[in-house]
Amino acid sequence: MTQTEPARLADLWRAMDRAWDDLGLDNRAPNPTDMAAFYRHPIWEMNGRFTERDPVSRGHRAAITSWLRSVDAPTILDYGGGYGGLARMIAAALPDRRIDIYEPFPSQSALDRAAAFPNLHYVGQIPPGYACALCVDVLEHVPDPLAVLADIAASLRLGGYLADASNFYPLIKCHLPATFHLRYSFPAFARMLGMHRLGRIVGSHATAYQKISAAAPNWDRLRTAESLSRMFYPTLRQAHRIYRAARRRNDDVSL
Repeated sequence: MTQTEPARLADLWRAMDRAWDDLGLDNRAPNPTDMAAFYRHPIWEMNGRFTERDPVSRGHRAAITSWLRSVDAPTILDYGGGYGGLARMIAAALPDRRIDIYEPFPSQSALDRAAAFPNLHYVGQIPPGYACALCVDVLEHVPDPLAVLADIAASLRLGGYLADASNFYPLIKCHLPATFHLRYSFPAFARMLGMHRLGRIVGSHATAYQKISAAAPNWDRLRTAESLSRMFYPTLRQAHRIYRAARRRNDDVSL
């Protein structure tokens, strides 16, 4: 590890926030051109290297890989797969599966490392018909997560699976506040896009869904629901805080 590489997750997050600030970005008014410069920043290769040695991140990836063994998923799309750590773990563990990474800003190092796996490819377009899609720490970074989720759903065959691990919390500045309302409403939007929630993938931060409908998205209905989700988010957030505080008090009571 070089001196410029973070030793802890908190150090990595501070470095990411510095890169964000250096580029003059505003997460309440995200500009696509400026955000593209951020996601091409070397900090993302540093992030990829860090998460590959971080035991918590490796454990989540191992759990997702283990889950994939149990589902019929010969073709896998890793949407926004970044440095490719998850995809490379899957490619090594499941050599009979084809894994495509859709990543608009791959580093040369990521491309070089992927080239060592014959069943792993970075792709510039997303054809339909995948048996499984992975969306890990992606949607909280994009200005229109519902559009991205719809694209992912469209890429799946009927009966295909989605593993989603979204983090709609203000942990770092590149988590866009406009997405935080999905912390509570994401499963409803997944359902509206034809996805049935199967449950949490054991040992990971991801939730599994299965595509049960190929109907075209009803965007009027989706955008209306999105407006309602944003409207009720502050109330739900406050109610959740009160609930958590009450649970902590109850846990402190001696019996």
